[in-house]
Amino acid sequence: MNSKLSVPNRRTIILTGATGVVGSHVLFELLLQILQGQFEGKIILLVRGNLRENLSGYDRIVQMLTQKFIPNYLKGFSVNELLAQIVVIECEFSKDDLSNILSEIKMEESVFLIHSAASTNLAPNDSAEKENHEVNYKGSLQLFESCKTMITKFIYISTVYACGRLSGVIKNEYSKLENPDFTNPYEEYKFKTERALSTFCEESNIEYQILRPGVVVGRLIDAPLYYLPKYNVVYAFAAFFHNLKKRGINERIQIKVNPHTSLHLVSVDYVAKSIAKAYTDSCIKELNIIPRQGCKASQIRSLLKVVGYDNYQFVGNHAPPQNPFQRAYQSKVAPSFEPYINNEAFEFDNDQLLTLLEDVNMPNVDDHFQALISYAVDKNFEEV
Repeated sequence: MNSKLSVPNRRTIILTGATGVVGSHVLFELLLQILQGQFEGKIILLVRGNLRENLSGYDRIVQMLTQKFIPNYLKGFSVNELLAQIVVIECEFSKDDLSNILSEIKMEESVFLIHSAASTNLAPNDSAEKENHEVNYKGSLQLFESCKTMITKFIYISTVYACGRLSGVIKNEYSKLENPDFTNPYEEYKFKTERALSTFCEESNIEYQILRPGVVVGRLIDAPLYYLPKYNVVYAFAAFFHNLKKRGINERIQIKVNPHTSLHLVSVDYVAKSIAKAYTDSCIKELNIIPRQGCKASQIRSLLKVVGYDNYQFVGNHAPPQNPFQRAYQSKVAPSFEPYINNEAFEFDNDQLLTLLEDVNMPNVDDHFQALISYAVDKNFEEV
């Protein structure tokens, strides 16, 4: 039986993280669906204001929908047409009880909550541990408590690395894992949040789904290509060397790399299309959004070539820093990024993903890797 046939055409979608990397592109996909008549209803966005720039949550959404980097498929619609599909609630969902506010909004009988907002602090220190515990774990549970009486399905956007350190072929069912070995608090609290939310949803008789992107890079399907609103993980690594080059620094930097590693990268628009297709599918409980095989360690050399930094050395282990720039690299960049280029190569079983998106070819990031980094260099790694 096709699980999508029973999904009502009228629905309400509550989305967190709409100004973030993945959440913004999920919003773009949902807007296209509703404007094309694939469903009727409203998209409710839970958005923080920006005190530093004196922007309300609504202002931030307007700013995002009027910038030149929105996908070309939305540029035929006016900003008023886009905003007419949206309700913006300015809040701190991780702290506020939203039940009263949300209860005042007229919703359809079917309400889908897509929770994309998260801290992406990958550092392995106490500060990151506290941030991930407060934002990713406690914040998600607070959101569930606020919304549990009005939602029919909770969709949690996690990470493929919530499995911790594994080898071989990794399947979608992390719910069967026992005592994973985590690289950092980010992975640990994503996993704990998955477990807690699935338990609470089952206790409350609420359908749930866990969707896990890999390391997200710029757009490779929808023009304008290569765009990404925030540069982190592999981009943060590139930005470090780009900034050294700009300052005229060419000191030798040692980079710890496992020559047999693989880095699992996926384009943000493919991730968003996967989420926008999967959230109505009741047959999917857990799904990794990732290519089967990752990029090879040789792409790190390609990255450094693009940013123009050539005085580096791949090593098996770091020696004590010989210059202040090596010290800065080992203290600021290496702890978050190097664990992901030092695992043994592994693969993901993504047959279910490819079946779900049989009409969308997954872009091969290897083929576009230099172009993605070049785009970020041209933008000076500045967030939009």
